[in-house]
Amino acid sequence: MANEVINLPDYTVDYQPVPIKINNLEGLQASIAQYVSRYSNLVITEDNVTDSKQVRAKLNKLKKALDNRRKEIKRNYNQPLREFETEVKKLEASIDMIIDPIDEGLGELEVQRREQRKADVMGLIAEMAPNYDVGVDEIEFDPRWLNKSISNKQITQEVASSMTVVKQAKDKVATATTMITKYAQAVDVDPIPWIDQLKQGQDVQYLLQAIDRQVESAKERERQ
Repeated sequence: MANEVINLPDYTVDYQPVPIKINNLEGLQASIAQYVSRYSNLVITEDNVTDSKQVRAKLNKLKKALDNRRKEIKRNYNQPLREFETEVKKLEASIDMIIDPIDEGLGELEVQRREQRKADVMGLIAEMAPNYDVGVDEIEFDPRWLNKSISNKQITQEVASSMTVVKQAKDKVATATTMITKYAQAVDVDPIPWIDQLKQGQDVQYLLQAIDRQVESAKERERQ
């Protein structure tokens, strides 16, 4: 099917633009020029109101006649084009009857491919996670991993890099948690609230100083 050659019969379109010529154009232009010359600077007064209205009516009638003729010519001129477009659209519609189901099938196949690719990547993450001591849900899935252009090797490298970053962040929090816990216990302070702040992103040095301030504040209250 892939190597099948679709041959359409050669076809041409006979088309010769027909010039649209106004007969006696010069005479028409001359007549209108006379009207322009005679009435372009007309001053309307009480004495010539009736005549002015008659002139206006004649000019409007002439203008309408010209425009009606233009519209008639345009309709007749465009008729062959409309008929040609209708035939072409019928041919295109017949071709679309083949293209549309192909597009739909290819789209469904692409969805299946991406779903299978995602399942494969999630399986890879689940396989690699224990080696980095991280949870599958701790790894953010990158939509690029579903693209055809990215290789399995590149995906593996990026997953490994992501897991390394997550593991380092977890180790940092764990180390800081141990530090806060031991320090708080040494000064007889409950470490839990400080650990909660640590998990929310607070800096460990700030927390150690805050513990010191709390201890000092408690001593000051005892002295008082």
